[in-house]
Amino acid sequence: MAAETAAGSGLGSQLEVEPMVVHGNPFIEILAEASARRACLIVLGASHRSAFENLTRDRTVYRVLAHARCPVLTLREPFETASEGRQEQVAALHG
Repeated sequence: MAAETAAGSGLGSQLEVEPMVVHGNPFIEILAEASARRACLIVLGASHRSAFENLTRDRTVYRVLAHARCPVLTLREPFETASEGRQEQVAALHG
């Protein structure tokens, strides 16, 4: 992802992506880390959910959007890829 983003943005070596793993409540940990690093942008990946799941507002993405003190960019996988992946998972379970 870092290589693709840097290549497409023209920033070259100015862009640094540092992956991290932490334990705890995801939205609290994301907001705490963003605050500690004085982030100017939070980028989150979002997966497709059912209409009912989208209404529950208990999702990490919603909570980060609601409480972040900087802009939040959400990236969603293409719908075809998500539905194909779920079909493969269902087939594996019943297989």
